[in-house]
This record gives sequence, structure tokens and C-alpha cells, in this order.
Amino acid sequence: MDTPYDLQAWADATSRGRRLYNYNYRMSGDELRGWELINVVPMENAPGHHEIVYLWEKKGSAGQELVRIGIAEADDWRAAQYQLHEQLRHSMRPDLPRGTGKLAAIGDVNYASQEPGGKLVASLVFSLGNVTFAVSSVGDKTVDVSAIAQRLDHTLGEPPAKEELKTGKAERLATAALKVKKGQMSTVVERLPERATTGWHKLIAPDGELKREDDAIVYVSPSTGEKKVDRYHVAA
Repeated sequence: MDTPYDLQAWADATSRGRRLYNYNYRMSGDELRGWELINVVPMENAPGHHEIVYLWEKKGSAGQELVRIGIAEADDWRAAQYQLHEQLRHSMRPDLPRGTGKLAAIGDVNYASQEPGGKLVASLVFSLGNVTFAVSSVGDKTVDVSAIAQRLDHTLGEPPAKEELKTGKAERLATAALKVKKGQMSTVVERLPERATTGWHKLIAPDGELKREDDAIVYVSPSTGEKKVDRYHVAA
């Protein structure tokens, strides 16, 4: 079906996400204050498409307020946007509007839907770097999911907080500056660890873009010189 979703326009407007790479992010159950994680379902929608669906229940709601969060990794930001594009194309509602106001800052590109006749944001789908998200209210009582989406955006899009580094919840890994040439790939991580034996890895480049090549993470710089890619690890 024809849709108004323009991949090239998304790519042209993407800046932050080009410089981000998240690997093996998992929700553990303490991310959303006042909510309880009640189910986790790994899914393989297509070869190489790793999605995990999390079902959260608002404490004290007796099952009336539920939120579904689907998180899927791709090899790079372009592949994540393609996954988002496919999801939107096959949506029951093919004309979702872009998020406006504070919502517009979530992810590289996002689309929101409101409850019928109301102002609550009932669902928000977006991509950030190499990850796509689908956050939806699925209980009998509609939940505004905008704050949850904003939290996910901050968690995966920003460096760990100083307190997290201080307490050891997160670790900044020592990485040497790369001597790079314009437009050429430089290896940042030679081999990604197995998902079952590692925590969550986050890489943030100063410019250019990060992407996966086989089991390696590479950086492509827009200029020649020395560049430092920050790398963080959060234990599982």
C-alpha cells in the first residue's frame, strides 16, 4: 500500500542516531518507577531481527493499566529506520501523524497515536540509532506512554549518568583514539560478545556514523584525523 512515510526524508533529518550504537539492551524490571514487569517475550520476526517484547503493569491498577514495549536491534540506523518503515506500512492505521511539541524530540523519527476523542498518547513508535521501539497502552484503561518513550530515548541516547558510573552500575571502557581517514571504516569493536554472556554495550561517536559489519562495530568518519568513540558497558 502507498504510505506517506519517506525513508529518504528520515535519513536526511537524522543526526544523533548516526552516532549511536546500542547492543544487547535489556529491561530488567526497575526502569519504570511505579510499574511492574510481568512478562518478557523474545521474538524473531525475521532472520537477524532481534526483538524483545516487555509487558508492564501499573502497580495498584489491578491489571487495568498495561503497557507493551517492543525493542528491536538492527545493524545500523538505516536498517532500524527501514524496520520502522515496514512496521508503519503494515499498520492497521497507515496515516499516523508525526509527534509534535515535546514528542518531536524523541528518537530520530517517531509517529504517535492518541486515544479516540482524547489527548493521551496511546502509542508511540520510533527509531533511535540502530534500535526501533514500539510503546503502546494495551490495558482497559488508556495510559499516556509519552513519558515512558522519553525515558527510553534518554536511556539509550545519552551517556550513563555520573551516579551510575560512580556506583559501578555502568562502566566507561578505556578506548584509544582512532586514526581515521575520511569515509573509510575503522574498527571500534573487533568482535561483539555473545548475547547470553554479556550486558548492554553503548557506543557514542563524536560525528560520522557507527554500524555493524559481521560481528564487528565500525566507525565511518566525515573527516581525517584522530577521533574518540566513547564506549560504555552496563552489567546484565
